[in-house]
Amino acid sequence: MLDGEAFAFDSVPGETLLDAMLRAGLPAPNSCRMGQCGACMCRVERGEVALASNHVLDDDEIAAGWTLACCARPASDALRVVFPD
Repeated sequence: MLDGEAFAFDSVPGETLLDAMLRAGLPAPNSCRMGQCGACMCRVERGEVALASNHVLDDDEIAAGWTLACCARPASDALRVVFPD
């Protein structure tokens, strides 16, 4: 969910969630693209991601499902992520 709207898109192996969204033409929030600013912070509601780098999220946020789209790679066949309004 992005700005209250649901989108479907595909990713290729090794691609980050953010790169897949941008390639699909979605207006995904982002800034540094290196896991340092938190602009792409989103919550995984279904599925799993592998977070390659993280300088923003604490353990409680990760446990609650938050991730960084710029550093998260899909680790399951289907994902549902929600960006904060």
